[in-house]
Amino acid sequence: MGKASKEAMDQLLSRPHVFFWLSIPFVLVIGYYGNEQFSLNFFDTYYVSSSRSIAIYISLGFAFFGLIYHRFLRSGYRLKKWLTLIHMFCTLDMAILFWLCHVWYSNTKDGMNSSIDFNTVFLVLLTIIGFGQLIFILHILSLRLGKSSSSSE
Repeated sequence: MGKASKEAMDQLLSRPHVFFWLSIPFVLVIGYYGNEQFSLNFFDTYYVSSSRSIAIYISLGFAFFGLIYHRFLRSGYRLKKWLTLIHMFCTLDMAILFWLCHVWYSNTKDGMNSSIDFNTVFLVLLTIIGFGQLIFILHILSLRLGKSSSSSE
């Protein structure tokens, strides 16, 4: 890894809250673009929601993650780089990929492409996003438990 890319990665991992907060306007713009509704077929059940409401919920989640990271950094906790990187990748990158797949799926001629099962793709992406949230919870718990046990010694 080059020096410039290492410095950029260190900047990103030292202030993940900024990255989450800066992504909120993009999520809101994307949510108000295009389709009015978002539908997902999950095991013979259709979930239909407004794209705008999903964008608002995702923005609230990103604001929450940014706030948690900000509070921990301001309190003097040292974030674990790999857990932060995994959480950011699973949350931000998979959300972008999920949106791109949804746009591609909704813009295909008849909504279906015989070579790709979009429901499976969506389910895998949602599973990866959920895994990222589990990593976030474990990361925060390990920070809290690690500092409380070290301060009691």
